Amino acid sequence: MGSLSDLNTFCLYMVHKYGRPDLASEEQKAEEFRQIYFGQLPVNKRSLGAAAHACGLNVDARPMPHNVRGYHEMVDGRMSLYYREDDCKRGIENTIPHEIREMMEHVFVDLCPEYRPLRTSALHLAANRFATALLLPRDEFRSQAYRTGFDLIALGKLYPRSYSQLLL
Repeated sequence: MGSLSDLNTFCLYMVHKYGRPDLASEEQKAEEFRQIYFGQLPVNKRSLGAAAHACGLNVDARPMPHNVRGYHEMVDGRMSLYYREDDCKRGIENTIPHEIREMMEHVFVDLCPEYRPLRTSALHLAANRFATALLLPRDEFRSQAYRTGFDLIALGKLYPRSYSQLLL
């Protein structure tokens, strides 16, 4: 298949591997993304920015209203994502993969005509699940969840993420 140097190629890889985008769970999409773009690197603001750039995305901070954490745009074949410049590190770390997943949806539609794109609310939830799966590795997180007896406060100390993200 060649180099996975852009988001289109990653999405094409997913379509070839799973048949259709909806046949892969958000966790599977995130795991594939993690293996290809992160390897053994930690998933943090810096590595997320590098992965986005490796996907051919422009990433930039912008001033935004308080209730907006990020957005993306696709103009003349150039894909860009933006995060709120005054957001906390963890918020930015969630926004980047969230927006990447939302951009994937546009690419999946172009690559796979029989695929029915997710509606706005379903896409937002899918993007949240993708970001969560990327930021909280399933096996490690599951092990810690059992070890802590599903104590959300204890998990929050181990994984500095929002409680809503830990619940996902």
